Amino acid sequence: MTYSPATLRLAGLLYLAIIVCGISAEVLFRGPLVDFDDPSATVSAINNATGTFRLAIAADIVMATADAALAILLYVIFRSVAPVLALAAMVFRLIQSVIIAMNLMHMQSALLLITGAPDLATEHAAAMAVHALNLHAHGYDLGLVFFAINSLLTGTLIWVSGLFPRIIGVGIAVAGIVYL
Repeated sequence: MTYSPATLRLAGLLYLAIIVCGISAEVLFRGPLVDFDDPSATVSAINNATGTFRLAIAADIVMATADAALAILLYVIFRSVAPVLALAAMVFRLIQSVIIAMNLMHMQSALLLITGAPDLATEHAAAMAVHALNLHAHGYDLGLVFFAINSLLTGTLIWVSGLFPRIIGVGIAVAGIVYL
């Protein structure tokens, strides 16, 4: 065993931060403001709640950072069990983290178009902003493909390792299938 109980607790806290930040960013902060079918309503909502939209971006940054840190910790935890599988799981999770973090540029672009483009025609800026938000949604989904592969690998690592109840590994692997 090359990790401490503190490593396990930190991994659990990172998982919790990922869940709270991810759900908050989508359900509480971003989701209520974005209507892909109504660009002018989306622009109005974001203009009226710019701070909330920025919180969505910040929550996603925290989530992506925590995800990268968790990828490393899970590698440390599982490398003695199956080094190649643990490395593969880390790589796929890191790819997902990078895609989600880089994809935040689309949200930032939408915000800049909405709040900082007075020289653009309002309808044109609104359409471009909603397009950027749509790109963000699709980019996020792309990141989840890599997360799904990571979940399948992590579920397998949990099952094989015997470090945790096997039902947790099954649950994480099933989540991976659902994400795919």
